[in-house]
Parts: sequence; C-alpha cells; structure tokens
Amino acid sequence: MIAATRAAAIPFFRFGGADAPASEPLGIVSGGLILDSGEADPTFVYRCQDRYLTYTGLAGLRTVFFVIDDAHARRYHALVERHAERYELVAKWTGALPSDAIREPLYVACDAGTMTVAACETFERQVRELRDGAPVELRFNQISPTTARLAAQLDELLAANGVPTQFDRGACHAAGALALFVHDKARAAALAQRAGADAPPRHADTAFLSPTELLGTDSWEQLAARFAERSGDTRPPAALYVKSSRDSGGNVAARLDAATFGDRIGALRDALVRDVLCEAVDSPERIAQVREEIALAPSLRHRVYDDATLAAHARARRPRRDGITILVQRAIEAAPGADGFAGIGLSYAVEAPDRVVAVAVSAQTYKDAERHHFLGSLLDDEIARALPPEFTAGMEALCARYASIGYRGPINFDARLDADGRYVLIHDCNPRLSAVFPALAVRAALQDAGLPARRVLSLGYRGELVCADIAAFLAALDVRGLLYTAERPHGVVVLPNLARDGGLDALLVNAGDAEVPRVLAALRASASDAGAAPERVYA
Repeated sequence: MIAATRAAAIPFFRFGGADAPASEPLGIVSGGLILDSGEADPTFVYRCQDRYLTYTGLAGLRTVFFVIDDAHARRYHALVERHAERYELVAKWTGALPSDAIREPLYVACDAGTMTVAACETFERQVRELRDGAPVELRFNQISPTTARLAAQLDELLAANGVPTQFDRGACHAAGALALFVHDKARAAALAQRAGADAPPRHADTAFLSPTELLGTDSWEQLAARFAERSGDTRPPAALYVKSSRDSGGNVAARLDAATFGDRIGALRDALVRDVLCEAVDSPERIAQVREEIALAPSLRHRVYDDATLAAHARARRPRRDGITILVQRAIEAAPGADGFAGIGLSYAVEAPDRVVAVAVSAQTYKDAERHHFLGSLLDDEIARALPPEFTAGMEALCARYASIGYRGPINFDARLDADGRYVLIHDCNPRLSAVFPALAVRAALQDAGLPARRVLSLGYRGELVCADIAAFLAALDVRGLLYTAERPHGVVVLPNLARDGGLDALLVNAGDAEVPRVLAALRASASDAGAAPERVYA
C-alpha cells in the first residue's frame, strides 16, 4: 500500500486503468525520446534503463527490463541481486529507506535492431506469478513512438500468456507521436507563440536558422544581423545562445559573443556536422566511441558487437536527425550577485485543458559555469513559492495549450533568470518526467517513512561516483556527520546505481547551500573515482 502511495505521488504516463485497481504497476523507464530523436544508438534501450532501477523501485514500481536473450537476462539477474544487496546495506545502515524497494525486474526479450519484443525463458517463468492477480498496468517516465511500439508488443505478450492488463494501445501510440513532435524545440516554440509574443510567461527572443545557414555564418556581426532579422528584436545583443532543436544533452549548443565567436564557432560547427548532419557517423572513430560507451555498462560489457552492426546502428540515426532547426536566442543572464537560481525547471502533470497540476519547480545545477554539463535537480518547494503569481498563471495557461492538442502526462519547461530578476522561458519543452525524477522518488520514499525531505539536491543519476566498498563509503560519510539517517535526517542519501561497476549516486537532503562544498569534498575523498565528483555546484 505504501508503494502504491509513492507511485501515485509521481506523475507517470498512464494509458487506461487509472481508476481501477491493478495488481502492481510495471514501470518502463527508458530513453525513447533520445532514441527517436537520433541522439543515441539502439543499444541505449538497454543502457538507459540501468540508471533508474533504484528510483523506479523507490517510486513503487516494478521495473520492466528489456534484454537481448536469456543469457542477458541471467547476467542482469546476477547484477540486480548484487545491486539489491548494496541497496539493503544502505537501507539498514541509515534506517531511512524502505527495505523492499529493489525487486527483480520483469525481463522481456527485445531485438534492438528491429525494436521487437518476445518472451524469453525468464519471462515465461515470471509471467506465471502475474496470471492470477488483478490487471497489470504499465507506467512510463517518458513516451515516444518506439516506447509505444514496445509497450504495445509487451501488452500483447502479457495477454497471450493469460495476464490481464489495463492498457490503451491507441492512446499510447498517439501520445508517443505527440511527445516526439513537441520534443522539437522549434515546434514547441510555435505552440508557445500562438497566444502572442506578449502573453505570459515571457520567452527568450529567438531566431530560427537552418543548419546550413549556421554553417555559413562567418562572423559575430553576421550572426547578430540574422538574429535581428529573424526574431524581430533589433536591440544589439551582448551574447547569443545557439542550440539544436532536437538535442537534450546540450551537445550542440554554445554561448557566443563578439569576443568569443572566433574561438567557439569552430567547435559548434564540428558538433553540428557530427551530431546534426551525422557526417561520418559510421567512421572508425565514432564506432570506437560507441564501443566505449557500451563497455561502461556492466549489463552489456560481455556482449560482442562487431563493427558492421555498430555501423548499421549509427547509420540508422541519420533519418531521425532530418528537419532539425537551429535556435539562436538572446542570452538570458542574471545580474551579478542576483538572488535566485540561474536556471529552473518547471514540472507539471497535464490531465485536461482545465486540470493542470504543478508537480515541482526545481533549480538546475551544473558541473561547469557554462551550464553544458548537467549535474542534477534541486527540489525545494520554496523555489515555487518565490515565483510571481502571474508567472505561475502563465505557466498553467501554457500547459493548457498543450492539453488542447491532446497532450496528457508529465511535462517540463526550462527558464532562466534575466537581468531584471524575472524568469524567462527558453523554448525548452521536455515532454517527459525529466531529471527531477530521482529527487521526486527519494523525497516520496523519505516522506512515506515519516522523515523530513524539505530540500533534495540530486548530484547525478548515472552512477558516476564509483566506490566498490559501499560500506566504507557510508562509514566515511557517517563519521563526518554527513550521512542522512533516521536519527539524523540531514545530509547525504547514498544509492547504488546499476549503470557503472561500483556506481553510486548521492543526493543532499535538507542541507543549505553553504554546506555543499564540504559535502562535495567528502564525496571526493570517499570515492575511488575522485574525478566523478564536481569541484562545486553551479546553479
């Protein structure tokens, strides 16, 4: 029952059965939008799910894991057993987390090349346990055409094995197509602009260029002139922020001004050619890079991918990159010493045009001052309370615009603090349960345990802190008085992460900004991979 409460507290995508009891919700936590946007190769369908096993469990869901075959399922089984042991050590040591969060995932065979699913021996064993229960419900952190296709096949597979389900395949497919559509920043900008340029909330002045036009821009003066012509904003810009309309990782983005244009435009052009036009995407150097990414995942390291397979995967990305637009925006920057966070994420659950639920307003933190390398989200209700009422009302009206075209589910928008101390949206629409998910899941679990979690800062969710001896890691933090426990509900929550060997995530709970440097220093001293911890947090 407590797990069900946690699951209800987080706005996952749901398609059918919301009003009827389910035996247990199954969570498909994936990177379908990344795949369908052409940002990653098909092995990402396996690699992405590894990051979230702990958070999905804390949210009260049993995870669905896609596997290559039975051998892959057996490898996962061993890894998950070890992962559960590490998690149980944390739960017992701190007394702050539920002891039953890590459950064996439901393993479903998936061919990443064709994106088709099938039963494997492990699935056939597991499915017997589900036949006699109440209908099974699927929930998603994000939805996309590929995710919808996989879910529909899983629904068919469950039904064929006598498992009752609550799932509307048509609604799921429609939602996947719509999410991919608005995931493109240029399309989201068009939707936001329907109410007129002066309607709240205010968006950054933006020009739209083709990739070819940006590649042909040779000077700062030429870029500024194109910005003025396309955006209608004729004020000379101090700086412009350039980004791709369909990249979520900031890998095709740069802040440019008159002084830095010559130094930075080359790297931006290289990223454009590499990641938007996908030239030489199947070169030996690019294939080697993908192989390194695969080798980082303990769940995939044993698999042998030949060059021909990886090259075919890489070439499959090209058509998904067609139609990308380049956004050129007046850089939104706060005044020196200004109160407030430089960037915030605004998360909502869109249930109907007249029913928009605020989920969280979180500060966005980065490892670098240029805000290219995202670190995590700071979840604090005080951030939302500080927003002007007219801004909040404008955000609800913007969400209602998405509802009017049929969008239902979690959605997130990014905003930056300007020189006048106001937050301005930057045409970043994330139609998913975004990076705030780990902080939401941890907060819900701690609050279910009756413990305070007023402020939760996620310091990453990819297992980038590495320490094979988790007991030693906990002891090092505990002796410094930095570990969050039931008796001391203030400090670091440590969680194992399946995405790396010995991978750990750290979340700082109920601690003030002044304590962050000391915590980061302790994390660096306690982790064997000291380079994984940032020197400081940029907010």
